[in-house]
Amino acid sequence: MAFDAGLLKCVAHEINMLSESRIEKIYQPSNDEIVVFLHSATKKAKILINAGSNYPRIAITNTTSENPQKAPMLCMLFRKRLVGANLIDIRQIKNDRILIFDFDGTTEIGDKTQYHLICEIMGQRSNIILCDCDYKILDAVKRIDESKSQVREILPGLRYEFPPMQEKCDIINDDTALIVDSILNKGEKILSKGILDVVEGFSPIVCREIAYRTIFGDKQIGLLSEIEIERLASEIEVIKAEITEKSTPQILFNTENTPFDFSFTNIRQYGNTLLKKTYESISELLDDFYFEKDKINRTKRKAADLFKLLN
Repeated sequence: MAFDAGLLKCVAHEINMLSESRIEKIYQPSNDEIVVFLHSATKKAKILINAGSNYPRIAITNTTSENPQKAPMLCMLFRKRLVGANLIDIRQIKNDRILIFDFDGTTEIGDKTQYHLICEIMGQRSNIILCDCDYKILDAVKRIDESKSQVREILPGLRYEFPPMQEKCDIINDDTALIVDSILNKGEKILSKGILDVVEGFSPIVCREIAYRTIFGDKQIGLLSEIEIERLASEIEVIKAEITEKSTPQILFNTENTPFDFSFTNIRQYGNTLLKKTYESISELLDDFYFEKDKINRTKRKAADLFKLLN
């Protein structure tokens, strides 16, 4: 269950429909989460950005969160700088799990300026960082000092630096032949692991899916036939088209009808052992998936409390 770069690209495409919208409200339901209300002459939408360790994500949402009666200091800062600002661009950094929202706003004295809201969706290292026009950090959901990281500090006043980039292929911008050659150079590994090592931002389930579609299973890369290598190139092109043009948002459910995993592509590797539900948009999928996950977690917590009381 991973919010990978391919999924983020699909979400960015959905949010791009809101370009030229103005920020109306900002809330911070929890320490690691903010909700941004946008509106234009024709559209209204609510974007949820979660930097929690368990379920980090970005999506247009229809769910309602309970907000604290008094807004946290970070939320007040975000409101001060961003409420009334216009969303002018949304950028994904290479094919990594970093999304940047660019806003036209004003300074405290009313001068025009730009702000950058940087969302890093990277598991336990996820973060939401607000920067000024020169990428000086104004504040972040998670402040990172030298005691937490020797590589990169995230503190007000410092200049924002991107996380160290991995030397991997970008499926969107790199040539498919180059990607395939890089995978073939991992000859001793099995195909799904080779894809994971070579392609930037892919989750294990997508890598296994490409391998399954290529050879209907998985095997050592060095044992691939010429026909299988051609099929690998073809399946990479299919995945690229799904990311950039038309995705197939899908949730997988186990036999107990519990959400198991999700992806932007049709997952075939499990055959008929799992149930599948397809959605019109990634945002709709994420709303449903995390609503069900949250409901299950709440039930477990209540059950644990009851057992504790009974004991």
